[in-house]
Amino acid sequence: MSDNNINNNSQSQQQQQQQQQNENLPEMSTVVQNLLVQMQTRFEKVSENILKRIDEMGSRIDELDKSISDLMLHANNQNNNNNSNNSSTSNLNSSTASTNSK
Repeated sequence: MSDNNINNNSQSQQQQQQQQQNENLPEMSTVVQNLLVQMQTRFEKVSENILKRIDEMGSRIDELDKSISDLMLHANNQNNNNNSNNSSTSNLNSSTASTNSK
């Protein structure tokens, strides 16, 4: 008879645990759902920040590219000016030399 009582007690305890788990299920479901919503919100914020930074970097790269192009253009203009000055000086020196030799 004592084995019967132990089995009954064990079954009763298992039933109580099962009932408690069933009662806690909606609560756990709500908690899990809330955590998922929080994670999704955080993920969206992080994604937005990453995209914003990528856009900023793209703008900075565009500005840098334009600055480099402007510097190269300026350097080419200075080089062309120096070459035309050198050729003028060279022509002047040539004509002076030919006049002096006469």
